[in-house]
Amino acid sequence: MYVPDSNTGYVYQYSLSTAFDVSSASYLNYYVSGVATQSMSFNNDGTKLFLLTVNQIREYSVSTAFDTSSTVSLTTSTSLSSQESAMTGFAFNNDGTKMFTVGYNNDKVYEYALSTAFDVSSSSLSFTDSLSISSQEQIPTEIRFNLDGTKMYITGNEGRDINEYTLSTAFDISSTVTHKGSYSLASSDSYPTGFSFNNDGTKLFTTGASFDRVNEHSLTTPFSLVDVSGEHSGDVINTSNTDTYDTDPDSDTLTVTAIRTGSVEGSGTAGSVGSALTGSYGN
Repeated sequence: MYVPDSNTGYVYQYSLSTAFDVSSASYLNYYVSGVATQSMSFNNDGTKLFLLTVNQIREYSVSTAFDTSSTVSLTTSTSLSSQESAMTGFAFNNDGTKMFTVGYNNDKVYEYALSTAFDVSSSSLSFTDSLSISSQEQIPTEIRFNLDGTKMYITGNEGRDINEYTLSTAFDISSTVTHKGSYSLASSDSYPTGFSFNNDGTKLFTTGASFDRVNEHSLTTPFSLVDVSGEHSGDVINTSNTDTYDTDPDSDTLTVTAIRTGSVEGSGTAGSVGSALTGSYGN
């Protein structure tokens, strides 16, 4: 686990004896970046480290993957000041051909194209689009996506929450972006600064300036921070809910044999298993 500090420029590294369990964390060391680091990320294989300052994205080589105690060397940096002089957070898409940033001067999400994956040099990185989020947050601090890029999350100090959005086209802020709601972080920290998910989206980790700690949250539905009431807990039928309790073992295989639209059994339009059937959510 890695936690950057914007005041010192240090990147702190921790080991977790139990995967994605912050109660099992042990401090290892810190890397001195020499810059006020707002946000950080690795490429997929951990041989590149990226640090964001208020107006610059910086790329480093890492001699031992995901180990900031190994040889870490700055290879390139690119100014982002043409878009924003107070950048606070950034994220890549899955294959490193897109980068997204947020900043609090203009309260926008910025999208960039990378002609070479995970290469933020000026010859590879180009600005493509922006999206205002000022209606939801005016001091954004971090940005993340779900695994397939159809959900975007932005945290901020003004709302002290994480806003969840859906994207009609994955990792594309020029598509239809819909604000779904927000998840309050006020009880864990008054000034949230960063956040991340575990691999399957069942855990959320947040940091903040008030308590200088990592907070762990469990999610009922993977990558869903809002509209989760009444959704299942992972089994096809929620065995923890007495209203919809079933008696088969949770390990049993369930097979869909027929589908149809409609809120009443037997009504609506019938479909064929394996083929798409358009309906309305909740009906």
